[in-house]
Amino acid sequence: MKHPASRAFHARWQAMRQRTGEPANAARDVAPQLVSHRFAVADAAGDHALREVGPGLRALIGPDAEGRPFPALFATRSRSGIADMLAIVAEEALPTVAGIAARAGRRRVALELTLLPPTGPQAPAGGLSGLMVPLTAQRNALALTALTLISWRHLHPPPGPLPPRALRKISIASGVVLYEGLT
Repeated sequence: MKHPASRAFHARWQAMRQRTGEPANAARDVAPQLVSHRFAVADAAGDHALREVGPGLRALIGPDAEGRPFPALFATRSRSGIADMLAIVAEEALPTVAGIAARAGRRRVALELTLLPPTGPQAPAGGLSGLMVPLTAQRNALALTALTLISWRHLHPPPGPLPPRALRKISIASGVVLYEGLT
């Protein structure tokens, strides 16, 4: 993570996770200095609608962002990648950080997107918490357009040991072998 706010957001989520054993909703329990660029995504029938959008992020992506599907903020070619990333974070409980490029008038703006899965007892099913901060200083208040997913990575595997895998080798025909993974 490049931005200090992203590191602080993830560190707070990790601390909550270690303290309680399960991460709570990081968007609700966020530190005051991170409130401006945080958001939450609900899984309302699979459209990943934005809710609880912070004022700084609202200034970047538009005042009408709340209630809109999160992937709809992105350029058409990035929407399926963002939707896949949201599904992975929500279903696999993998924190993810992504690089985003956008346009503010004629300027190109780099942003860092952090997505954290809330899996605490009161967490909504399929929902997640996020933080989207610009990596470059914003000189004017132009709304960002043409958000494009550049890169992403998952931060760590899910907590707990992975079960051992056993492979079974099946000869289907001469020269064709099928390996089946068993858990």
